Amino acid sequence: MRIVKIVSRSKKRKGQGHGSGKVKTGGRGYKGQNARNPLSIGHSHYEGGQRPLTKRLPYLRGKGNAKVSRKPYLLSLTALSKLPNGTEVDKEFLVKQNFVTRKMPVKILGNGQLTVALTIKVLATKSAVAAIIKAGGKYEYISKEVITEPIVQESLITVEAKPVKVVKKTVIEKPSRQAKETTKVVKKTAKVAKK
Repeated sequence: MRIVKIVSRSKKRKGQGHGSGKVKTGGRGYKGQNARNPLSIGHSHYEGGQRPLTKRLPYLRGKGNAKVSRKPYLLSLTALSKLPNGTEVDKEFLVKQNFVTRKMPVKILGNGQLTVALTIKVLATKSAVAAIIKAGGKYEYISKEVITEPIVQESLITVEAKPVKVVKKTVIEKPSRQAKETTKVVKKTAKVAKK
């Protein structure tokens, strides 16, 4: 039995100069797309010269971007009415009960009827807040945009208007053309008289 000799050849190193044996073109051949640098024809991102998919898609901001256009998970009042009376409903409680994940924003809608008194510390609509209070519960949601430090009225200083100095400008009238000509004539006659 004859054992086949396995030969492992190293990868052809293109563009390594004259000493490599590939000389000027470095094994790429003359001109053409495959001889140039950016994307070869066999590249996975190359689409035959048409606008590639990465360029056709919209930019990160806005449409389809999960960080910006993340919609909240909507909870109805009927789902909350199944909880025991006097429960404190906040984000941590909803995560423990597997309603939502930690990264998901939550919003309570006014759908259905609430029969249990709950203290809710999650974002809710106006109709949902009215239903919570009507059922004998409390709504204690504090948004992140609330200003913690009160505005000091002393910082709002009223500036008194200072009296403006009125400067009178003396307007110098330019002599007319006729007046200039008369002065020239007078000067000439004076010179003639002196002679």
